Amino acid sequence: MISVQDALQTILNSTQDFGVEEIPLMQSVGSILKEDILADRDFPPFNRVAMDGIAIDFQQFQSG
Repeated sequence: MISVQDALQTILNSTQDFGVEEIPLMQSVGSILKEDILADRDFPPFNRVAMDGIAIDFQQFQSG
């Protein structure tokens, strides 16, 4: 058995550079990103949501 470092080096030595391809977002379905996409700010710009669910009167809902 080989070490983790040897296995990693073997994998990295056999990778290929496929270059960069820019395509419209709608045509990118099924594609794989080469790198992470990071936002330049938090969204939403606050640390909690205004609503995390809803409440209904189930008896009223059942009766239409």
